Amino acid sequence: MLRKHFRIIVNGDGQAHSNGANSSLTIGANADISNTYVGSALSNGAASGETNGMAGNASLNVDGGSGTGGSAMMEAWGGGKGDSSVFTNTGLTLKQWDQLRNITINGGVAASGDRTQVNSFSMVSDKNGVQTLENSQKASSSSKGSSSASASSSAILKR
Repeated sequence: MLRKHFRIIVNGDGQAHSNGANSSLTIGANADISNTYVGSALSNGAASGETNGMAGNASLNVDGGSGTGGSAMMEAWGGGKGDSSVFTNTGLTLKQWDQLRNITINGGVAASGDRTQVNSFSMVSDKNGVQTLENSQKASSSSKGSSSASASSSAILKR
């Protein structure tokens, strides 16, 4: 007897850029095979500053034979004259039979001063239960003096 095998691949990419106004971006991907193999990926971001922008993607590979997986990534940047800020958020929800896997990470940073530069990067991925998270934020500011700060984190989880 021949067994039917279903597979859904969904991929979304996007970017936004602005001069003098705030910008935001949301990218989503969804897939469902008979409510047994289900996936949802989301990436969003927001940025402000004299010049700012962001780019990201959300993708899913929902496979009725070998499992579910996906990834979501967002990077946002802003800067120039005056204050700037950025925020990034990514998440995955995956269901395989009665097993539910959720993964989310987000970060943001702001800077104030005569000239500023900020950057935020967030990424999650899941390949059959092996989950990877990355998060990084950077900020710099200059007025009469200058300062900068950065932070990053990453993790790999196996369920």
